[in-house]
Amino acid sequence: MSQQARKLRALIEAGDHFVAAEAYSAVTGRIVEHVGFKAAYLGGHACSAFHYAIPDNGSYSQLEQIDQAARIAAAMDIPLISDADTLGETVADAYRLTQMYVRAGIAGYHVEDEVNPKHSKHVNGLCAIEDMQLRIEAGRKAAGDSGFVIIARCDEMYQIGRASCRERVCSVV
Repeated sequence: MSQQARKLRALIEAGDHFVAAEAYSAVTGRIVEHVGFKAAYLGGHACSAFHYAIPDNGSYSQLEQIDQAARIAAAMDIPLISDADTLGETVADAYRLTQMYVRAGIAGYHVEDEVNPKHSKHVNGLCAIEDMQLRIEAGRKAAGDSGFVIIARCDEMYQIGRASCRERVCSVV
């Protein structure tokens, strides 16, 4: 199990709430760590805006996200969680991108069910439950025994309400 994944899993398993503060560059990662946060988070919107001055609407790629995440993770000793959007367009993308996140030293990512282009009030809909299950399973297999943390986010909760979202629960694997 990777050291960073072990640290993140320990934070989660402790059962206490913690904040993974936004770190969109190596410098902000060091600041997040220096002021005492136990974990950091790299969001796609902040990173694409800071590094490329473009919105996170599909033009900023997962490869660019992984590249920036690797730089941030290498600059600090606390675990980094990265926004992984939908892990690409296919289940095969999910497998390959997960391998890249693990090799980059990232502790975990969150994957979401909104279809690209995103941030559009769900105009393009959400991924089918079965597709998301396959993507998460592919990510789990790609992570192997690294301990990499996969956080599944459910945007459907915002669209149809909590009571109707029993099958699409956010979880950590």
